[in-house]
Amino acid sequence: MLPNYMKQDSVKKTANKKEAKVFKHLCSGALDIAKGDFSTEDSLVDNKSTKYKSIRVTEEMLQKIIEDALAMGKRNSVIILDLPNYYVVGRIVKK
Repeated sequence: MLPNYMKQDSVKKTANKKEAKVFKHLCSGALDIAKGDFSTEDSLVDNKSTKYKSIRVTEEMLQKIIEDALAMGKRNSVIILDLPNYYVVGRIVKK
């Protein structure tokens, strides 16, 4: 009998992998109809995550999130920074 790592993936396993990939693509703001990672009735939320102890947030990133929210008719733009030991949640407001 072959070890699992040498066996060909089953049809179901392959389909599940493809579905997960498509779901990730859809939820990542890749489509014009659904920006950001998720949204509420009046807010667009974008999640930035890293395995490192710091994350760089640029003005261009923030501006894009605001523009995406406005394009979807959302009043609020929210960013979540997902660090190994912390979540930072903030509303984005342009001066």
